[in-house]
Amino acid sequence: MITIDISAYKPSDFDVKLRHWYDMVTSRVVAPIICVVATHIDESADQDEVSSKCRDIEEKLKQLEYGELETIRRHMDSLKSLMDKGRREEGGGKEGGRGEGGRRR
Repeated sequence: MITIDISAYKPSDFDVKLRHWYDMVTSRVVAPIICVVATHIDESADQDEVSSKCRDIEEKLKQLEYGELETIRRHMDSLKSLMDKGRREEGGGKEGGRGEGGRRR
């Protein structure tokens, strides 16, 4: 759970107030379930402003997740390419006494 004082939040605060904690959690926990809780809602008289701030946070979190997924896809594509190259250089994994999976018998 990450809490944010929504009455004091400004979109320019995202990296310092939320992204820092998001990065801390996601770097230590695999596939965490993160709940962002807006606090001090009662200190804001304008509910439209609160809704706008919450939408801003939600959109930025979605962008972070999308960016992470794209990074993972690029890494997977790179690994697949390296594995394919290794197989081609080994002649499909069948030369040199290697059977399935490239292990020596």
